[in-house]
Amino acid sequence: MTDIVDCFGVDVDLDLLRSWRAEGVSDHGILGRLHDAGVSLPGSLSAWGMAFGVPLDEARAVVASAPVWAHRKEADDAFQDAFADVFGRIADGELDELPELLGLAADLLPGDARTGAGLSAVDARRYAEQDEWDTALAILSEFDGPPPYWDLLVEAAVHLDLDPSWYRWRLGESLHGVLRAELRLVPGARQDPVPGSGVFRPQWDVGGGDLRVAAVWVESKPDLEPGGTAIVRLRPLVPEGWRHLRPGDVIALREGGTVTGRATII
Repeated sequence: MTDIVDCFGVDVDLDLLRSWRAEGVSDHGILGRLHDAGVSLPGSLSAWGMAFGVPLDEARAVVASAPVWAHRKEADDAFQDAFADVFGRIADGELDELPELLGLAADLLPGDARTGAGLSAVDARRYAEQDEWDTALAILSEFDGPPPYWDLLVEAAVHLDLDPSWYRWRLGESLHGVLRAELRLVPGARQDPVPGSGVFRPQWDVGGGDLRVAAVWVESKPDLEPGGTAIVRLRPLVPEGWRHLRPGDVIALREGGTVTGRATII
């Protein structure tokens, strides 16, 4: 049976990692492949420890030495020390560490950052310390943050038995970028709604017949009904192919060679 695990928002096949090593791929080569697949630094740390059965400290030493992470190592050292400590204790089942986990996420936010309701990281930390973890997580989900921030929120949601889909989506956005657009489905072009939670990954004509893949997250509703209109978030598979787009540009949603919708970039 394939040994696939969720490593902070990305599914990793641990058997594949082991097979690469058996084939003679270097440790840095394996970590480079994980990086190219969108696995974050903490995700790589987790995958390495589970795939090769090494202690967290040993896994961290290997991952931190990889050239692919060299550009972030100095800036992230303090965070990764704290993250590794918290992750290790949570992995041992110490759920009372959730306040510290959420607090670590709050520490990654600018002091003047505010939600639409005027709440700050201080408010989120206070709720976490009062064991109101769901509320703390809900507040933190309204901010923007770097990949390690969303790594932490994915982990918190999983341990709280909450759906981590949104946090995994935002982790992907922080790694690969996102475009927002107003999507109008062509009336009668499709019979089923467009799923809203990021599982729909169609092709888009981004200009001149250039077809590119991007996943779709529908804002403010669970799905988009046939013929309907909604604001969507598009997460490109290959961001470089979308960088020419500007607000007001229109791209076409194509399914099976048919245009089933048009999206105006916001």
